[in-house]
Parts: sequence; C-alpha cells; structure tokens
Amino acid sequence: MVFAEDGPTMKLAQTLLAPIVALGMAAPASAGIIDDNAVFTAADLNVSGGLDKTEFTTTLEVGATARTINRRFAAADANRNGSIQLNEFLIFRGTLEVRNKIERQFYLADVNVNSSLTFDEFVSTSNRRASLVVIRRNFLRADVDESATLTLEEFLNFRRGLSPEGPFFTIYALADLDANDQVTQAEFSTWFKQGASEARIAAKFERYDTNDDGFLVRSEWNPGVRDL
Repeated sequence: MVFAEDGPTMKLAQTLLAPIVALGMAAPASAGIIDDNAVFTAADLNVSGGLDKTEFTTTLEVGATARTINRRFAAADANRNGSIQLNEFLIFRGTLEVRNKIERQFYLADVNVNSSLTFDEFVSTSNRRASLVVIRRNFLRADVDESATLTLEEFLNFRRGLSPEGPFFTIYALADLDANDQVTQAEFSTWFKQGASEARIAAKFERYDTNDDGFLVRSEWNPGVRDL
C-alpha cells in the first residue's frame, strides 16, 4: 500500500478486519447497519468514537492507493473535522439512505445514531450565528409531541414549513432555562448571536441589572416580555 501513514499496525489491522469488511461491504443497505456498526467498532482501534485516516483505511479494500484513500476519507468526513463518526461512516457506506439535503442534515446531526435529535444536536443544524434563544424557540415549535427530541418526520416538517402553528414564546421564557423567573448572565447570553463578546454581554447585563443582584427579573429586562 502506498500511504504515508502505512505501517505494521495498520497492515495487521487490515488483515484482521478483512473478513468483517468484506461482509459489511456486501450487505444491502436495509440489512447492513449491524455489519457496518461492527466494521466501525473494529476499526476504531483507540476507542475514540471516531476514525482517523489510518483507522478508516482498514475498512477499505487491501491495496487501496493513497489517492483512493484520501478521496474516500474526504467524502466520508462530511463535517471536515479530520475524524469520521459513526453516522458519517454509515452515510458513506450507504447504510443510512439519505434521500435529500434535509435528511442528510438530520443524519449528520444525529451523532449517536438513535434516529432523533436532542437540542444540542439540533443546534448543529442551525445558523451558526443565530442566538440560542431563537434556536430553542425553533426546537420547541418543531417538537410537536413534546418529547424533548425531534424525529426525522418532525425535523422534515419543520424545515419544510409544515409544522402546525405552535405557541408563542417570550424572549424571557426562552432565556430562563431553569424557569425560575431569574435570568443569570449565562442565560442572558443566549439572547445574543453566537460568538458575541463576553465584554459586550456583561456590559448589557450590568445595565439591565438595576439592583445589582446578579439576576434579571421581567421588570428589569424589558425586551424579555416581548413575544418572539
């Protein structure tokens, strides 16, 4: 194999994995998730939950060229972070059948591959500059069954504008994560676009916190009573 990271360890791993890989690659998409999960687990030699290029190479046919390895690794590494997680691997192998861009976004966010999105996973599908208050509102409106997770159907309906008319949420309620009618500076920061400077957030918080008790109540934070 012509590969800069080639070595005895990788060759041994490829030899040991060859029967598993052959089985996984031959399995149809509808029945392949068990096989491809096994391939991924066996390839994850350092048990990190992701495959680096050396580990990923062990899932390919023996003798793959460096060009082929690099091309396939780039195709599988959808989020371009230099590591291939299980969901990315299953999409690459075709085990998770993706029919459109919205479904692809769902499955790439579903890191633990349980067919639902938590709020944190949903955040990764949203505009990177959007405030967490806006993202939380969207999540709550999309979560029609109020299960605190989104199914693929709920996610598709929300993205396509087909979700039923949801309730209106005040900015204050969305920022008050523990619902105790006191917004801390950390909670207040969720009102700002992601990436806002800590100094700017602190300055605005101090201006609203008129009694200097470290909390904002509804009477102090006037924008907090508006519907969002």
